[in-house]
Amino acid sequence: MNAKLQIEGDYQIDGSKITSPSKPFDLRISQRKTTTSTKPPLFMVAKSKGGAFDTGSKDQYISSIYNVEGQTFSKIDYNGVTYKYEIVDDHAEIRVWNQMAMYNKCHL
Repeated sequence: MNAKLQIEGDYQIDGSKITSPSKPFDLRISQRKTTTSTKPPLFMVAKSKGGAFDTGSKDQYISSIYNVEGQTFSKIDYNGVTYKYEIVDDHAEIRVWNQMAMYNKCHL
């Protein structure tokens, strides 16, 4: 399985497990034992549903989960792309986040 995962999509939540039938991996939310000013308490890991990733491992670190001040969603950074991670009722959504659109108050 390719080491660069396509994480954007809709997922069902089951405890700390986030799943999508269309993805060959599940996402897990884990809590760090020790946090720092740059490492928040929660982080995301991908777990292969079968076989291993290109790295030879069945687990792949995705990102820390960062709170976004004043927002109901969090952000994650994966392979140089920032994503919006939002929990809505019993499912989660991960979308590429265009920060410029959020902070741009101009209307064309």
